[in-house]
Amino acid sequence: MNFCISIGGTTCEVIVEEKAFEGVKRIAQTLCDDIECICSVRPDYSVRVPEKVSGYTIIAATLSSSPFLDSLDERGLFENLKGKRECYGFFCFDASELGIGEGRVLLIAGSDKRGTIYGLLNISERCGVSPLIYWGDVKPAHRDDIVIDIPSGFISKEPSVEYRGLFINDELPGFGNWAIEKFGGANAKAYDEVFKLILRLKGNYMWPAMWFEIFSEDGPGILNAELADIYGIVMGTSHHEPLCRAGSEWQKIYSDYGTDNTWSFVKNGEAISKFWRDGLIRNRGFENIITIGMRGEDDSLLLSEDATLEDNINVLKKAILEQYRLLRENVSPDLKEIPKMLAIYKEVEDFYYGDSQTQGLKDWDQLEDVIFLLSDDNFANTRGLPTKEDRDHKGGFGMYYHFDYHGAPISYECVDCMTLPKIWDQMTLAYESGVKKLWIVNVGDIKFNELPLSYFMDLAYDYEKWSVPNLTDRYMKEFVDRNFSGAISEGRKNDIIRFTELFTRMNSVIHPETMLPESFAPAAFCETSRMIGVAKEIIELGDSIRDSIESTSKTAFESLFYFQGMVSAYSMLAGLYAGMNRFLASRGALRANDYIPLIEEMIDKDRENVRRFHAWQDGKWNYMLASAHTGFKNWNDDIWNYPASMKVYPLDRKAVVFSFEDSTFFHTGSMWTDSRKLESFVLADSDRFETSYFIDLKAPFAFDYKITCEDANISVTPSCGHLEPADSSFLEVKIRADRKKITDKGTAQINVELDFGEKNSPMDNTVIKDKAFVHYAPLDSGSELFINRSDSGVIVIPAGNYASSNDSEEGSFILVKGLGREKNAVKACPFEKCFYDTEEKPYLEYLFETAGPGEYRIDFYTLGRNPVVMGDEMRFDISIDDMDPVTVTTCDKDYKTHFTNSLWSSNVMTGINVASTEAHLMGGVRSLKVYAGDPNVAIEKIVVSPVSLKIPETRLGPCMNSDMI
Repeated sequence: MNFCISIGGTTCEVIVEEKAFEGVKRIAQTLCDDIECICSVRPDYSVRVPEKVSGYTIIAATLSSSPFLDSLDERGLFENLKGKRECYGFFCFDASELGIGEGRVLLIAGSDKRGTIYGLLNISERCGVSPLIYWGDVKPAHRDDIVIDIPSGFISKEPSVEYRGLFINDELPGFGNWAIEKFGGANAKAYDEVFKLILRLKGNYMWPAMWFEIFSEDGPGILNAELADIYGIVMGTSHHEPLCRAGSEWQKIYSDYGTDNTWSFVKNGEAISKFWRDGLIRNRGFENIITIGMRGEDDSLLLSEDATLEDNINVLKKAILEQYRLLRENVSPDLKEIPKMLAIYKEVEDFYYGDSQTQGLKDWDQLEDVIFLLSDDNFANTRGLPTKEDRDHKGGFGMYYHFDYHGAPISYECVDCMTLPKIWDQMTLAYESGVKKLWIVNVGDIKFNELPLSYFMDLAYDYEKWSVPNLTDRYMKEFVDRNFSGAISEGRKNDIIRFTELFTRMNSVIHPETMLPESFAPAAFCETSRMIGVAKEIIELGDSIRDSIESTSKTAFESLFYFQGMVSAYSMLAGLYAGMNRFLASRGALRANDYIPLIEEMIDKDRENVRRFHAWQDGKWNYMLASAHTGFKNWNDDIWNYPASMKVYPLDRKAVVFSFEDSTFFHTGSMWTDSRKLESFVLADSDRFETSYFIDLKAPFAFDYKITCEDANISVTPSCGHLEPADSSFLEVKIRADRKKITDKGTAQINVELDFGEKNSPMDNTVIKDKAFVHYAPLDSGSELFINRSDSGVIVIPAGNYASSNDSEEGSFILVKGLGREKNAVKACPFEKCFYDTEEKPYLEYLFETAGPGEYRIDFYTLGRNPVVMGDEMRFDISIDDMDPVTVTTCDKDYKTHFTNSLWSSNVMTGINVASTEAHLMGGVRSLKVYAGDPNVAIEKIVVSPVSLKIPETRLGPCMNSDMI
């Protein structure tokens, strides 16, 4: 039914009862703020008995704390709410039905405090207010009249995951300095905005900033914790902060407990125990999940490195038993009434599992009612999920996930580097594996992670809705619709989606901090030029959107996406230009110098973009882009640099470099040293119609040129002319084939002649000649679309380009859109299932054509993922031409998610794990079947090539598609 929030300059009244929770009262006023933001008129708000109303009235109340709801209980309206967790119902009445006056009443009834709060904020959203009204600067469009459709009798669902929240970490120089400037510190004024964000996103849990901040002392005093409790935010502390104590507290106040500042339960247990006790006493009046266990200070080891596994486990057990004593004495004698969490993070993982000689903590009966908080690998890849045998653990399992990380091998903490399909991929795997009790995500400064945070929280709240495969496109569309209302066209909304997906995918291919001049191949498979195209599209599209949308949407676009997208693109281009500069300089090509001003321009634009953002909106978000964000050499930013450039000095004689854009090989002219064939396969092995052939000057001498090709299928532009070095240091020749009309493949010879005119010295070459070869073929289409071919010998098969998909009763493969670095990836489902336990495995069949019999290497580009069972391998089987299956291993039993493991470090830096096998293949069309194997295997593409062929090293691997990401 329709309910009028505002009409004709008059708004509804919002009523809560005197007995209402303080948090409900505050959020009711937040609803009034939101309504005023839309229509410029603030609703009347009152705390009173709703015994006489008129017009339109909203009454918000909570079961068990509302005399008004008690008076209606005999009607049976609330039976479906009772006993539910964090649910709300909407009930519409004529006021006369309730005997409280005239007009229409919207009753929001919550099953508990958070349920009522969610109900109030749902009304705000229905009015058109985004959850990101503050954090994303999403100002709702002005409307004089606000009429919403309310489904009377609607009862919300129980959240899928019980505890859902965020961790403000790595908060300097961003969040910490921002909070000091805006609020005087990470105090209750600052956290008021954080708590409301969590509630608007239907969350209920938080770990606070903890590098230097002390949440329960900086309110000032206990005000932060009191405010969290008022709002219904369940507070926790991070993986190394036991018993409500912040990580930075001990060193500041250890003298209150003795003279020894050592953070060691072995050497200083009595003092640390008193320190823990006082933390519990301070925070025991609030709703907490108590972190138990103990880690070394600043994420270090608890004992020395020569301590045994048993030594470490025994110390942890001793610490936990002491913590239990403190909990019984200071919180509740019944430990089962106290929510507790043990974080299985880094070295604690070894203590959790134990080994064949030592029982791990997971089997210790003292932890049966403790939440086991598992962790990803700090780069958003899950690991060590519960086995079927472990899933009945009474305390349940949680997941500590990362959108931000400060640590090895290289940190990433400036901008959004997450794609929604990756979050979906890993968190659905976690949920299906039994991780349903608690989800928390490290969001760094919060700012710029609004999109992935929103998705993460929505997935946790309504897993049933958003866990369906390939709904992330729909989510993104709904997100844009919600945050860009008003006078903005559907076309522009699609542009915003394109812009956002481009820069987040680019950042997932390489985190900006990781970008170095050598990160991408400058020539092979045109990798650098195509990435330059992506970054330029981001900049052009971002500026176009920003310049064309009205002010309200423009503000939201700038806040959520524009500034961080431009930072990403400028950093990328600076590194790419530097890579091209060094590559060309190594050849002595003067064109290298053309990139020097481009590098400097991108660095200047990056700096200016940061300055503009920090001054934007009267400095609202000052410091939030202050983190170093490119050129890291290690995990920290102490030796980061902008990319450096190299200058080429000209030779004193006539000299040039001939090359194709896609080849690392080059000629200097028709000399005996240039015996290797200069050739390009772009027009045969990709979907392109054009390639570039370069003639680079090594000295500033003018020349006339003549370029000929007798093949009628190939055009060359320009074919003749004159080059003046004052005008350009190079000549770019476009070689084109109309591949839609070509019926057969072929090879065209390009003949080049340069005439430099008068001889300046006996050693001068006045005429330099070269010849090059372009391979071309028709575009692959029609009935043979799924037969993958190559003229160069490198056959690239996108994972989605399978000829057939064969399901079994045990499972099937699905194509997940946007999951791979290059668009899509395939994975088997059920996601958590190990198919080695079954005889009938689903498989995908790929068809490809080889040139002739020989030894071939088959590379499987699998996404950088970890085994779901700690210590297990990750494998899948393949079969070629229906021969006996062969097992391909992506991770062996020695694999560890630690920076000392080279494979893991490579996986998280590149996002890919290449697993290879070799086979003798006959010529012609061959069949490759890929069978489902271990969980978490996702394949992006398959590359088949002769063993004798050396493929140039690239970041993304061989790629034949012009639409890179």
